[in-house]
Amino acid sequence: MAYAIEILRREHANMGKLLSLLEHQIAKVEQAQNPDYELIKSIADYFADFPANCHHPKEDIIYFKLRERAPEAAKAMGDLEEEHGTVAVRLDELNRAIDNILLEVEVSRGSFCTVARRFIDDERKHMLMEERYFFPVALDALMDEDWSDIDARLNSSTDPLFDAIVEDRFRTLRQELLDWGGLAV
Repeated sequence: MAYAIEILRREHANMGKLLSLLEHQIAKVEQAQNPDYELIKSIADYFADFPANCHHPKEDIIYFKLRERAPEAAKAMGDLEEEHGTVAVRLDELNRAIDNILLEVEVSRGSFCTVARRFIDDERKHMLMEERYFFPVALDALMDEDWSDIDARLNSSTDPLFDAIVEDRFRTLRQELLDWGGLAV
């Protein structure tokens, strides 16, 4: 398997853990319990940072190479850039809702949960599409030299939450993942 795909699959698994933790917090909102809105904000901050600045650029390198090597296969798969744009819009909606709550602007539980669930669902659908269609198409269409070029172009950015050195702003989130059982050490 291509090294880049291994990395992307690991990152998807990690993002899936965060989505599950977010879903757990949203369930508390729906059950009129007290969720940790700071934790929810931290999850949204992670999604605003890591996928946009590190994960999606890796996928874009593969996608652009696929469009060069097998344009019909890339076209049949759909528009990855548009997919990333849709997820970004849902994240912006979630961030606005969380910011309003933290600023003590009145936000109904129902509307907040709708926005949060829409983000979770869209993010999961997006990752599933990549796992089921994009990655297999790329693995089938790209050649060894393409993968060598892709691997050489991968950014060396670290994951601010899941790498060995955790950024200070995500330490509480990391601990919550450990406590919740969504993260193995």
